[in-house]
Amino acid sequence: MAAVFGDLFTELGRSLLSSSGLVFLVLGVVVPVVANVYIRNREKSRQRKKLLYNVLLNSRLGLDPPDAGDVVRLNDRNDKLIDNPSLAVVRITNDSDSDITEADYRAETRIQFPDGAVRTVDVTDAHPAELGELISEGIRIDRDAVILPSRHLNAGERFKLLILLSGGGGRAEDVKVTGLIRGGELVVAGSSAFATAAAQADGSYSTYCRSATVRVAPSNSQQGLLDLRDGIAAKSKEHRVAMADGLADPSVTAGMAERAIAIVAYTIVVNRKVFPGATGPVRLTTTQVRAIFGGRQRTWRDIDPRFAALPVKIVARGQSGSRNAFERYVLGDGTKPSSQGPRTSTNCVDQDYAGSDQTFLCEESSTGAVLDRASRLDGAIGYADAPDAARAGGTLLTVALDGRGSGLVDIGGGYPFWTVEHAYFRAGGDPLAVDFVDYLTGRTQEPALQNAGYPPCSANQQLCGSR
Repeated sequence: MAAVFGDLFTELGRSLLSSSGLVFLVLGVVVPVVANVYIRNREKSRQRKKLLYNVLLNSRLGLDPPDAGDVVRLNDRNDKLIDNPSLAVVRITNDSDSDITEADYRAETRIQFPDGAVRTVDVTDAHPAELGELISEGIRIDRDAVILPSRHLNAGERFKLLILLSGGGGRAEDVKVTGLIRGGELVVAGSSAFATAAAQADGSYSTYCRSATVRVAPSNSQQGLLDLRDGIAAKSKEHRVAMADGLADPSVTAGMAERAIAIVAYTIVVNRKVFPGATGPVRLTTTQVRAIFGGRQRTWRDIDPRFAALPVKIVARGQSGSRNAFERYVLGDGTKPSSQGPRTSTNCVDQDYAGSDQTFLCEESSTGAVLDRASRLDGAIGYADAPDAARAGGTLLTVALDGRGSGLVDIGGGYPFWTVEHAYFRAGGDPLAVDFVDYLTGRTQEPALQNAGYPPCSANQQLCGSR
């Protein structure tokens, strides 16, 4: 015998959302529903208007026994058969202490199902009840997506959507919700190597979202991650993104989400007085660089008779992503790092111990400080990200390592000194950080990152996936 469900879908949704929780609905056959719960952080924030979503359910409506489909059909309101039906339940909440007005929506709110086609949408459990009708009037369906109207929502108002699909029914995290609401300040901290690109992204994002302020506060990868970790532990309301050169240690990143942004190529630099007649990059081998940083080369003339008879002076980084990449991929074997050597000068001018036979080595706290110091210190050698080194001007020479430069083609050919820039942010509770990272990794920012000297991961996924 055949049974046509029709509007029974609405009753199904109401049953699933009853105060008793998720229940099995028996229709001669059992319709098992598996709830995959994805709950956003509900922390209130006065700094930003927040429209939060919770995917409460995204599940196939399977039939038991398997051949029940021969006698049971699920139809939509137009009496058309729904193949491979699934049900999603999404709650939308104004989770801020302020009203969200029509003027606050910077982009439409879109709920997308990559593997399903939307057939019907009902609004239920609206608070206040009158809100349900207002939302229902403006909802649009665009193939695999539900588009919400930009309605005024008072603080705390909420509603649920019952979405019936053909196909779909994967994990809750497969549901993609996008949109943009005004307001808030975001701090982008961490890697100084990526600071220039971050500042450029700050300017373009602030134009894109005029009510959001982005403050770039470069320090180093480790400090940026520690500040973010401490903020998460303290339940800080600050919106923060930490930029890190390379993947961070998992011991630091509890409670964080991560996204690969771009390739960061580094280069070794030397003071121009080392090779006054140079017309291009200085050619050094990995073996020579390891000897220099291992303290086994006293003067530049010992390395190459064409070089000046100046003592070798190393200007390195303190704890940073740049240093980690240098010690792992240049001094080390790519897996096991090798130390750059002990610091012997605290002021980057004089050796700490007069008459010491150790190689001069001082540390600076940022990329800019390394480049500035190396340009003014006769006989200096250091390292920095390649785009910033190129902008440093004619007082420094770059190094072709084993005959290779730092371009993308050379990286593909085996140039070792590079890493991937990663963005870290609070997982599941910082929509402004997510908006910024989405913008930074979007197609529109690919040319900007490329022009800044940082090939985007969105266009170089294979390389980015290797580090």
